[in-house]
Amino acid sequence: PITGESLFKKNQNKKYLEPKKKWFSSIGFGPSLTNNIKKTKNISANSNTAINFSLYRNYNTNTLVGLNLNGKYQENGRENNLFIHVLSFSYLTFIKNKIQDIFVTVNLGPARSTYNDLLNGKISLQHGYSFMYGIGIPVFLNETILTFGIEYSRLSLKNRTDDYNFIEKNYFIALKGSFLF
Repeated sequence: PITGESLFKKNQNKKYLEPKKKWFSSIGFGPSLTNNIKKTKNISANSNTAINFSLYRNYNTNTLVGLNLNGKYQENGRENNLFIHVLSFSYLTFIKNKIQDIFVTVNLGPARSTYNDLLNGKISLQHGYSFMYGIGIPVFLNETILTFGIEYSRLSLKNRTDDYNFIEKNYFIALKGSFLF
């Protein structure tokens, strides 16, 4: 791993988070499966990506807590683009008290979306909060953990009175792969 420390320890063929390692980082991305922009015309040039950057503290042998910056970027050709950013408190725990099992994650925090209508030259901002939960599996690569999972993020955003509502759906679903190091 990047830090040179082991992320996990083995005890009778079971893997546990290394108690001596205090901080963990995570970087991940993957496709977002949800179209959040109203009235898309140029579907063939659509890009829809979910991202996350996390800093976790070791809470116990199977749980991490910390901060997570996650969100998505959606672009529809030269017509419009959308950024959703969520800075949240994050809780990640492995089921059955060992880390080779399924994990569950929950995030809660403030959210912001920025919509840029390139055809009409309009920019719109919305603020609110987001609740995200996900489930996945870990894969062990030497001393690094690669996680694969599905996440559901529910958004509660309010637009200003002079803005128009551009979001079609107040949620997004993403498939993500993340490196935990």
